[in-house]
Amino acid sequence: EEPGRREAFAAGTDEQDITLSQELRLAHDGERLHWITGLYFYHGMTDRRDTLDSGPDFAVPARRNSPGTYGQNLDVKSYAIFGQATYDFTDRLSVTVGGRYTKDKKVSDQATDPSGPVGAYFVKLTPEWDSFDPSVTVDYKVMPDAMVYASARRGFKSGGFQSLPGTLMLASTVYDPEKVWAYELGAKTRWLDGRLTANIAGFWADIDSQQILRIPSAGVTIIDNAGKTRSKGVDISLTARPIARLRFDLNATLQQARFRTYVSNGVSFAGNHQLRSPDVQLAFTGEYVVPLQAGDVTLHADYAYQSKVFFDAANTSAPNAYQPGYGIVNGRIIFSPKDANWDVAVWGKNLADKRYYRNVAISGPSGLGTPGDPRTYGVTLNWRYR
Repeated sequence: EEPGRREAFAAGTDEQDITLSQELRLAHDGERLHWITGLYFYHGMTDRRDTLDSGPDFAVPARRNSPGTYGQNLDVKSYAIFGQATYDFTDRLSVTVGGRYTKDKKVSDQATDPSGPVGAYFVKLTPEWDSFDPSVTVDYKVMPDAMVYASARRGFKSGGFQSLPGTLMLASTVYDPEKVWAYELGAKTRWLDGRLTANIAGFWADIDSQQILRIPSAGVTIIDNAGKTRSKGVDISLTARPIARLRFDLNATLQQARFRTYVSNGVSFAGNHQLRSPDVQLAFTGEYVVPLQAGDVTLHADYAYQSKVFFDAANTSAPNAYQPGYGIVNGRIIFSPKDANWDVAVWGKNLADKRYYRNVAISGPSGLGTPGDPRTYGVTLNWRYR
């Protein structure tokens, strides 16, 4: 055994999935009225076995050195009927209304074996949820190359079951659906004979029962529902083509995503950042095509930045428990021969070899981090069949 190494447990998963989905649509495109309606059906069946083999350093002494399994048979059926209609009142003004009714039925059979690091239990859950989600959008063309719009829509995310629950109580805990009302006000414009495209949108989203992953103690994960959360901000998108072979893109999101009411284990997280929600996200891309006798060479570079993010509702800010702001630089050189159906690219990602976390699962004073990709590079050949 390596010095300082502890053998708590080893985990493995075997999962088999069968899914069937079908969507039927009927559409009409008239002079002023345009509509679409349809039916949707989904059936998913999952047979999953998770093996947890506890070692000599497992947290519960009585269950050390004992392999065990979690078993789950999951059956999910989802039905929906939807429709949307757009009416052009004038050549400039259009109104779109729509709606979707969804009904979900889920059956979960979960069990552990009599031995192993987790106590034996069997639980069968059969929840059902339904939701009607309307939407409305108003578009108005201020001029041929400028359009403003406003929209309001409701969204629905189905509830579910806990993953790898360590006790009967956790296995019996079903988390509720997440629902959101989202509002947007924006403009889409083109300038300078199409050489500049500028879009801007302000957004506001109120979320009820947001599904939050938390780790109440070492080795225990649970998904529960926050009371109310809110996200508001602005999206900006700019595309410039100063000359035919040169293009720049800038995309920016400035937002404030915070819990409004969320109490877990008697602790209020109101006012804290939502998980993995940076206040600032920027993406800048530059691309230039160099014409050669044998073909074109495209020089591409991009830079992406995001401000700090937290990985738990408490917004733990200890070193390595959250991710400070960082930026990533990527580059690519593509050669496209004339009159050919292939191209080749030499590329590099994270050229500055920035170290960062994609996720951190925090448990007490420690946690488990998932690092982002280091500097990588390679060659890609694309072949298009004709």
